[in-house]
Amino acid sequence: RLFRLKTPGREDEVAEQALLSRLDLDAGTRKRLLSARRGHGVYREHVERHEQSCRLTGLLDRRHLRARHIKPWRDSNDREKLDGCNGLLLSPHVDQLFERGLISFSDAGELLVARQLNPAVLQAWGIAQPRNVGAFQAGQCSYLEWHRLQVFEQGEGGRRIA
Repeated sequence: RLFRLKTPGREDEVAEQALLSRLDLDAGTRKRLLSARRGHGVYREHVERHEQSCRLTGLLDRRHLRARHIKPWRDSNDREKLDGCNGLLLSPHVDQLFERGLISFSDAGELLVARQLNPAVLQAWGIAQPRNVGAFQAGQCSYLEWHRLQVFEQGEGGRRIA
């Protein structure tokens, strides 16, 4: 049986167009907010003040890490879009799982795995369970709570063999 994942691409495009049409923002602010959508610019700098590596893989090489919003960019207000506490540095494969709500984290750092995620994925990527990635800062915890309630396990998953 195949399931379709909800992908945020279209929703992000709509949110981006709405931001571009706002008259209350100057061009520089719009540029910073749009750069934050892609995990670049001042947003990435803010995230790197809180995170130095991928929480799950331990990878330190910033060239291979993505700055991911915990509360998605499209759902964040202007302040949250640039808040470094609203971000994690993640390896690309971990980023995909997190964005799609297939994994999340407890405030204490326990890896949470969605029922929809095929266990073979984590096994193939060498991600053992149970796993604790270290406690999160207080500023990150409210965003993680939002992620757990609004994103985690909200998608249909993907192809599951078993």
